[in-house]
Amino acid sequence: GLAITLGFAVLAGNPLPNTPKQTFFASLGWQQPLPWGEDVAGFAQLDYQWRDEQPVAELPEAHIGAANLANLRAGVDVGRLRPAIVVENLLDDDTPEYATRFS
Repeated sequence: GLAITLGFAVLAGNPLPNTPKQTFFASLGWQQPLPWGEDVAGFAQLDYQWRDEQPVAELPEAHIGAANLANLRAGVDVGRLRPAIVVENLLDDDTPEYATRFS
């Protein structure tokens, strides 16, 4: 079957260090029995996250840019085994997750 999950968050008030003001996520999952046995199913999952720009804790005037992250996982569920192919960072986004000041 198919499953869809969506979420959106907005933080109000003063900005928190290293925390984006807005985030959005979506997940699309699929699982289907396969004809190779009773306990065998194919599966796939696509996850996406958008993160707004975020202030750097030690440098209030600095920001880390917005990020678009997507990951994909596909494979076969065979009882207790779940061999899968995993692709992380499908969009090749190189935005850092965190920044700090070194002195």
